[in-house]
Amino acid sequence: NDKYLLTVSGRYDGSSRLAEGNKWAFFPSAAVAWRMSDEEFIKSINSISNLKLRLSYGVTGNDAVDIYGTQSAVTPMYYDFGGTVSTSYYKNRLANYNLTWEKTTELNVGIDYGLFKGRINGTLDLYRRDARDLIMQRQLPVTSGWSSIWDNIGWVRNTGVEFGLNTVNVQSKNFTWTTNFIFDTNKNEIMELYGSKKDDIGNKWFIGQPIQVNYDYVFDGIWQTEEAEKAALYGQTPGQVKVKDLNNDNKIDANDKKVLGQKTPKWSGSISNTLKYKNWDFSVNVYTRQGEQIQSTFLSTFMSLEGNYKNLNVDYWTPDHATNKYPQPGNKGKYFDALRYCEVSFVRVGNISLGYDVSSKLLNKLKINKLHIYST
Repeated sequence: NDKYLLTVSGRYDGSSRLAEGNKWAFFPSAAVAWRMSDEEFIKSINSISNLKLRLSYGVTGNDAVDIYGTQSAVTPMYYDFGGTVSTSYYKNRLANYNLTWEKTTELNVGIDYGLFKGRINGTLDLYRRDARDLIMQRQLPVTSGWSSIWDNIGWVRNTGVEFGLNTVNVQSKNFTWTTNFIFDTNKNEIMELYGSKKDDIGNKWFIGQPIQVNYDYVFDGIWQTEEAEKAALYGQTPGQVKVKDLNNDNKIDANDKKVLGQKTPKWSGSISNTLKYKNWDFSVNVYTRQGEQIQSTFLSTFMSLEGNYKNLNVDYWTPDHATNKYPQPGNKGKYFDALRYCEVSFVRVGNISLGYDVSSKLLNKLKINKLHIYST
């Protein structure tokens, strides 16, 4: 009677992009749902118009590797051999004959709800998504003769909450006001790399951290004139970028780098309001992303070059202007790149729209069904 629902499926997929012996895999899934609002003990609650509980579990596959990415490839090279053009070939890609499917297993618990005869509707989902044998370009030591190789690198877990809410705030003959609200948060975490719990610093992958992070020295301002003696311990001079000596050994090396932040937002959301009065309608959307850190292209490229000249209207350090914002022009130092990381959380108006439905009486004379004039 549509109260209890069950869906079961299974896929057996093959991909020629993967290595021999690893081309095929089976991907099952199942979902159950309980339409609670159809039960007699719920029907008696007048404020509940819809209530549905969902539970699902499934496995999906990903073969996101370049075509022929698991095979070696060769490139021709031409050279002069005794006055004759000769052709040789060299390997330009390293093969991985063990590359297999990336598998993502997801468990999702959700609820759909409607209250007060549909005046309030929404969904709430909690999920855990485990991706194993991730297919990614793994960076290799240059001494190997290769820069990278497609590989199954490990196990990454995503846990999160997704919440949606739609409300009819006011509803009358001539005026309606509705609101849509969306919120989602996701925690991305590396659980395992290459079958172990050891970090891969070369690829900037760390156990317990998101897969996309910024890993570098910690910017600590600009060396000041009164700090000249201490700056000299690190081979630097006043006016240059200062970074933190995290282990206090009076030298800056790889041991002083740390995870600075993640490249993806920790949470995001949006809210939209729509108002309608007779033939007029007005809507506005505001959205936000929070907890995201990026590498500024401006700071890492253009500003890096301009750091040698005082051409930009920024807060440069000079002997008579002590600042901790930007280094002295022509004396930026070797740790200038520590400046390039920026927190980019924001709240922004995404869209504002005002519209008008032309009266049907006028349109009938023009033999037009509908005419909507709007400005966005």
